[in-house]
Amino acid sequence: MTAAEQRLRRALAAVGVEAEPALTGIGALTAVQAELVAALLRQAHRHGRDHETLLRKQRREERRTEDHSFGDVATRMVQAAGRRAERDLGALEALREIRKAIEEQERRAVAGLRSQGFSDAAIGAALGATKQAVQQRFKRQGALSAQAPVPEEQL
Repeated sequence: MTAAEQRLRRALAAVGVEAEPALTGIGALTAVQAELVAALLRQAHRHGRDHETLLRKQRREERRTEDHSFGDVATRMVQAAGRRAERDLGALEALREIRKAIEEQERRAVAGLRSQGFSDAAIGAALGATKQAVQQRFKRQGALSAQAPVPEEQL
């Protein structure tokens, strides 16, 4: 078996083609032609791998739900919980738990944004509050503050 045929067998194996049936008529090829076929197979394999990588990346991006539209969905869910709470004490308790969870996540978000260098003024703009209100409500204490925020009614 020639070196060119060995390379061709390896190239066929890399792309998942069984070598024996594929090589049946290949014996008549010159070494240059066999090298060309092997190079084309390797190129096709690389192209296929790159295409699969791109598809996986696109699928990952499609699975992401943590974008701005996710906030719209969460808002609609909280509104539905509020409507349910108008008729049910248990739903009112659940609404209170939702509020507590939102406040905790807001504290975590502010701490995370601060650690990335965002200013209190920029954070306040996103929250619809002033820089001073952010400073009062989200006191700086370590990476994640364990202190409960000052309720908005007191700001």
